[in-house]
Amino acid sequence: LDGIRCIIKIKNKQIKFFTRQGKPIDGLVEIQKDIQKVVDKGLDNLVLDGELLMDNKEGLLSQDLFQETDKILKKKGEKHNIVFNAFDYLYASDFENDNDNTPCYLRKQRLKELINTFKFSHIVYVEPLYIGEDINQINYWLEEITSKGGEGVMINLYNKPYSCKRTSNLLKLKKVQEADVRVVKLIEGEKGSEGKLGAIVIQFEHENKLYTCRCGSGFNKEEIVKYWNNQELLLNKIVTIRYYGISQDSKTGLYALRLPRWIHRIREDKNEISMY
Repeated sequence: LDGIRCIIKIKNKQIKFFTRQGKPIDGLVEIQKDIQKVVDKGLDNLVLDGELLMDNKEGLLSQDLFQETDKILKKKGEKHNIVFNAFDYLYASDFENDNDNTPCYLRKQRLKELINTFKFSHIVYVEPLYIGEDINQINYWLEEITSKGGEGVMINLYNKPYSCKRTSNLLKLKKVQEADVRVVKLIEGEKGSEGKLGAIVIQFEHENKLYTCRCGSGFNKEEIVKYWNNQELLLNKIVTIRYYGISQDSKTGLYALRLPRWIHRIREDKNEISMY
């Protein structure tokens, strides 16, 4: 599920929605109505972690579904036809202190029980594809998901705790690598493409250090005009780039993403570089 990460927090009977970076998300009227059922039953001190995606009645592929979801969430006011795909559950007090040591499988059990009990209309449980120790299942499901247009699979370590930070307890596996990087400069086109975008300079992380490289592939005719004339739309923003590994220049020793390609995705929901 390639959507917009969302945290739902219920504390002191107050319901709040926010991104992984703590930015409020307003107008999720159907999901708000679902969660109100929990509050009305007296349940409190909960956090649900998941992904927001448009209700995919048209069967859109992953990238198209993300873009349509992003359009809805960027609108002001009420946001309809959005589903919260829940994959984790913990207590709000533990979330705030980042000290929930409940094993992953128990957190998922109580999440599933909660969702089955209330029968929400716009909150669904993300059922694990496989639980067990057969590592061959990883490549099996990677092939299965990517063959249907998905990005890859998430691997949760069965008995590990939740963490509010990046953690090796929760891994993302993809065939083609993607990274959320920062745009630090826009470069004008050359040889007939003056006055249009030629490339962007992106900042990425490798071995705990920051490097930059150019990315000029993937932009369409409309984008090279729009982004050059409205550079604030990209400058200092986090964007998703597809690439094939990281290479090192033998002369300078500097690193660069191999064959980086723009995939038309600006991550308004986050402000950090993420290589996985």
